[in-house]
Amino acid sequence: MAKNLLPSASSQRFFARGVNTREFIPLFVGRGRLARHLVHFFKSSSLPYLQFSDARAIGAKAEYFANIASASTHVWLLVSDKALEPVQAEVLRLMPTAQILHSSAATKLAGATTLHPLMTFSTEVYARDVYSRIPWVTFDDEPTVQTSFGNVTSIPGSMRIKYHAACVMIANFSQILWSAAEGLNPVLPTHAWGPILRQTLENFLVQGSKALTGPLVRGDQATVRAHERALEGSREADLYASFVKYFQNGGSYHDHRT
Repeated sequence: MAKNLLPSASSQRFFARGVNTREFIPLFVGRGRLARHLVHFFKSSSLPYLQFSDARAIGAKAEYFANIASASTHVWLLVSDKALEPVQAEVLRLMPTAQILHSSAATKLAGATTLHPLMTFSTEVYARDVYSRIPWVTFDDEPTVQTSFGNVTSIPGSMRIKYHAACVMIANFSQILWSAAEGLNPVLPTHAWGPILRQTLENFLVQGSKALTGPLVRGDQATVRAHERALEGSREADLYASFVKYFQNGGSYHDHRT
């Protein structure tokens, strides 16, 4: 039976199966996109959690925050990168021994543990099984954490920024590329690109960089030059040229995992 240990409020919510000191019971601090996804995941999975939505109100509601934080195993800061340090300082002022988590791969926070989801999050929440498949990344130069969910992998702390750059390139740059490519042929509806996008991704996941096909791999310079002429004068011309240059300089066709 679920046991509510603390009063609920519109900005502070609690859900638990009951307290077990060996369980992972995070206190989510924040109300952004990732916070909404994590609350949905934990609630739909019947995992215990607490939430204090307004990080700016920690000082004003110090007694309440200390009370709710004391029922958690970790305080998980789900705020912007620039807010991490001041919010952490406020939490530690009230709870000096609190174990702090955050999810910014781009920011190292002294004394805290990064728990970064290798996933992109839209404005809409996902089905529960999507969250269950998310890999979570930590860094070996930070305190360890034992969670009750997901697949957690630790990587060298020295790789932090390159890892984050890789996440941006895979999840963000790819969408810029897709949008640019789609714009070259506005006659086709967006969903028409679905099969080739999905199969390209599947091929990459199975074969790595060896899955690359097309005129660059074939050495078809005539087709490459035809593309360059067709794109001349457009913003897409520079984008296309950058990929050609990267490939010609030895990138993209060598699988570094083998």
